[in-house]
Formats: sequence, structure tokens, C-alpha cells
Amino acid sequence: MDICSTITAFLTHVRVERGLSANTVTAYRRDLLKFDDFAKKRKLTLESVSRDNLVEFLASLYRQKLESRTVARHLVTLRNFFRFAQLQELISTDPSLNLESPKIRRSLPGYLRLEEIERLLAQPDDKTSSAAAESSPKSPIDQPIDGRIY
Repeated sequence: MDICSTITAFLTHVRVERGLSANTVTAYRRDLLKFDDFAKKRKLTLESVSRDNLVEFLASLYRQKLESRTVARHLVTLRNFFRFAQLQELISTDPSLNLESPKIRRSLPGYLRLEEIERLLAQPDDKTSSAAAESSPKSPIDQPIDGRIY
């Protein structure tokens, strides 16, 4: 069975038997068609796809400036696809078996500028009058906020 017809069978399987959402099936289709184009250019058959071919495909995604998270999604799709092909006895070994997932970069949390902090601290406490607020201790809610800011 060629890659394209296996993709069709796999997409039917995940839609009908596994009940995945339409968005997931669409994402799988897009990822697998990209892989199918890659395989056709290299004249690969389903049986001849190797781990090195998959590494090369994932590297080509990075060269297209795709984010780590997107490349990781492609890898998950390929793992599911090749697991399906192996369970259907279309291939004897799963080439995606020992591939490591890309490290997903996490961005640093945002921070408040000094003016924003001052504006937060200047907000009146709705529960007390302004005269009472000056003489009363901080509310339990204000204490952790002040501790994090300073």
C-alpha cells in the first residue's frame, strides 16, 4: 500500500473509530500531506521510510522556520500514523519509534512596568474610606501583592 492510500485509511480510522474532532483530523491531514510530498520527492515507499528520513523531514520543517511546537505536532502525527501502519501490518517496524520530541521553548512571563505598579498601588480600597485606609493595616489580599512587587 502506498503512503497516500495509507494516509486516507489512517484519517478514516481516527475520524470514525477513534472519534477525533474535525480540527484534529484536518491537522493530521495537513501534516501527513506535507510528509507525503517530502516522501514523493525522495521516491520513498511506506516500507522504505527510515528513522533518518523522518529526522530529515523534521529538519526540513525547522528550515521552513516553523516553531518547535509545530514540529512536535508533526512528530506526534507521524508517530500515530506509523503506529497505525504497523498495527495494520503494512510495515514491519515503526521508523518513528525512537525519535525524540523537540524541546519546546517556553517564553518568560511578562512583567509590569514601574508606572503600572504605581497605578495598581494607587488604587483605592473600595471596602474602606480613604482616611481609614491610611491608618488601617493592609488587607490580606493586598499583602501578597505588595510582597511580590517589592
